[in-house]
Amino acid sequence: MKRTPLFQKHKELGAHLISFSGWEMPLQYTSSIEEHLNVRSSCGLFDVSHMGEISIKGKNSEELLEYMSCRSIREMKEGDVQYNLILNERGGIEDDITIYSISSRDFFIVSNAINYEKIFLSLKEKAHELGLEVEIENQSNEWSQLAIQGPNSQETLEKSLKVSLVRTGRFQFEDHKIQNRFFRISRTGYTGEDGFEIYSGNKEILWLWDILMEGDSVKPAGLAARDSLRMEASYPLYGKELSQEWSPIESSLDWMVQTQKKAHLGHQQIQSHKENGTEKKIARFYLEGKRIARSGASIWNSKGEKKIASVLSGLYSPIRKQCIGSGYIPLEFLQQDTQINVEVRDQLIPAKIHIGSFIK
Repeated sequence: MKRTPLFQKHKELGAHLISFSGWEMPLQYTSSIEEHLNVRSSCGLFDVSHMGEISIKGKNSEELLEYMSCRSIREMKEGDVQYNLILNERGGIEDDITIYSISSRDFFIVSNAINYEKIFLSLKEKAHELGLEVEIENQSNEWSQLAIQGPNSQETLEKSLKVSLVRTGRFQFEDHKIQNRFFRISRTGYTGEDGFEIYSGNKEILWLWDILMEGDSVKPAGLAARDSLRMEASYPLYGKELSQEWSPIESSLDWMVQTQKKAHLGHQQIQSHKENGTEKKIARFYLEGKRIARSGASIWNSKGEKKIASVLSGLYSPIRKQCIGSGYIPLEFLQQDTQINVEVRDQLIPAKIHIGSFIK
């Protein structure tokens, strides 16, 4: 298994380490619920150095990304960050990524740990196939990344690093040189809270971790809290709510499909789904009682007569104090508070469909 430069720091803190996408990563340090609540009330620090970074430069870099992604990037300005989807020929999702616009010919792509090598090869193959002038480089081994998330994250960063982040708006980034160390700081994150993601070299990230951990309000948080935080915000996770088999429409990401955009990979299939609808979509639900609906559990109709789906993600929400989950569910059930049942340990537990985020 791969390890991030911060692996020893996690061990020293007594983290419970697990295998995740080929990496040995901290699941939690103390209690996942405690870490979750600290992010919601103050700020938590995540090691996300397992993510992949890809550089795309050159005359046709914008054209390549336009063709392979769901959203148009032509309106992006220098310093903008965009959440986007890399598509396949069938209109399925190969990965959800963030795109950093350094200039109209220079982009920085952040891809999921499980997918970045695949995405790098796909970009190179498509550029070659289309005869585009681009330089594509997999820089994942050169970068490390921290995410500091929560309402106190800006104050903490500014105090610790002696920088001003007032001008860094949501989905924007700035490059900083701090004590002769380079940092790329973006106001992004995947928790539903205000926060920042910080990129730097492998050695610099050790210094940054130590500096941030000196703050009174900062506590480390692991993958368990990251998962429950993103679920409360109804954010999808690749391999759960996102798949190469499902289009953005089926994944309930209709807002990302821009009808005015020119043809892209899978355009015909995606437009058909947008115009004619689909049989199923990703949806969230909440359960009665305290039993958690684990991944793979069966979802039944209100009378428990017919299996309609399987659970994709399921966990306990510390903010709502109830169990929540997701599934790929037929459209006829997708209205707020529609009654369904989830099978937990051979028992059918009443549940209801929830539309939108579980938190404000």
